[in-house]
Amino acid sequence: MLSIEVIESDARFARLSGEWPALLAASAADCPFLTWEWLSAWWRHLSTNRRLHVLALREGGDLIGVAPFALRPPEITRLLPFRVLEFLGTGYVGSDYLDLIVAHGSKARVIDEVADYLDSRSMALDLSRIRSNSLSMDLLG
Repeated sequence: MLSIEVIESDARFARLSGEWPALLAASAADCPFLTWEWLSAWWRHLSTNRRLHVLALREGGDLIGVAPFALRPPEITRLLPFRVLEFLGTGYVGSDYLDLIVAHGSKARVIDEVADYLDSRSMALDLSRIRSNSLSMDLLG
């Protein structure tokens, strides 16, 4: 059974640094812009008013997926009555190919869990700066 840990503190995010490289290497999303080092540096220096909201998905204690999200500051508008998540690294810093990080063979389970999580909390996901073959596109349907 999959479990989701919601990481909202810098200390808990830092604890992922030991497991992150192996997961990234075992995923189809392996690129420099998804390394823990890149995203943690972005978080420390460029996150502005965002709140950390990383989803760590585990099966039997093993990290099999990470959704590296941040919660965007609320916008007062009738068109967006829900909270919006975006990928860490979003913005004008040159981060490309932002995506979910999922171990090979775990795609369907991780996508389903992340989609259920977002849906049950009335959260939207801003999918900018992603590849056309991004795993994140599977969250749409």
